[in-house]
Amino acid sequence: MPSKEGKCLATIYLIAEEGFDPSPDGVALVLRGEERAERFRHLPVYGSLASSSVRKLKTTMTALAKNGYVSFYAPPGSLGRYLLLTPLGEKEAKETLSHPIRRKPSRPTAPLFNERN
Repeated sequence: MPSKEGKCLATIYLIAEEGFDPSPDGVALVLRGEERAERFRHLPVYGSLASSSVRKLKTTMTALAKNGYVSFYAPPGSLGRYLLLTPLGEKEAKETLSHPIRRKPSRPTAPLFNERN
């Protein structure tokens, strides 16, 4: 089963393949399966770390940068920092994607109100 670090790398890889610059917040939202990241619902990693906090996931991405798997960059004129996979990170991301990734099943929610007849 892929690790949290592997899923982070795979998410960065897949978002970049879609033509977007992945930010740490964006990667965390995809992994948690948040509504704001709905555009990436088709990715195999979407919602696969639903129980992890955004803070923990961002800490994981910082650790990946310290270990040489990703680097941070800020495009000119941009306010944000984005993630870029290094060759080592890309290799690990592809390795992670070669294994099945289980999504956490979403729990059905009961309606908030029941209509009376």
